[in-house]
Amino acid sequence: MIYIFTGPIRSGKTTSLLNWSMDRDDVGGFLTPDSASGRVLVTLPEASVHPMETDTAEEVYEVGRFCFAQKAFQMATQHVESQLDDAHIRYVILDEIGKLELRGSGHHALLKTTLSLSSEKIIVLVCRDSLVVDVRKRYLGEHRYKEIKSANQLPLNR
Repeated sequence: MIYIFTGPIRSGKTTSLLNWSMDRDDVGGFLTPDSASGRVLVTLPEASVHPMETDTAEEVYEVGRFCFAQKAFQMATQHVESQLDDAHIRYVILDEIGKLELRGSGHHALLKTTLSLSSEKIIVLVCRDSLVVDVRKRYLGEHRYKEIKSANQLPLNR
């Protein structure tokens, strides 16, 4: 099943999922919370933190005023792809699907790969409400999905 976790910008979607996933070892994927140094990549379930936002001259994806290191996206892709066949991982969170993906970069390829696999996984896509219609049109097609506004709406069976 696919869930689109949606809400306005800075409404607590990532924080809600971070709290929901704490102390769970069946949640994979990644979250991208803000930190004092900018946006970071948190891989799940181990909660390892990696820099994502950058101001260096390395290869970057630019969206608005933000520059994100391409290597962070590559790390996220490798992390998720290693979990897609892991029977212990029940949930895969992709935070967030946004403007980069809609223009064919960022997590675009990972999203296509993840959604194309027939899997018993519960996929959670985080998407701001202003982009959810475009994300549904571009990526979900015939896939069944449910929009949610709270992590508490996810199934909890272990």
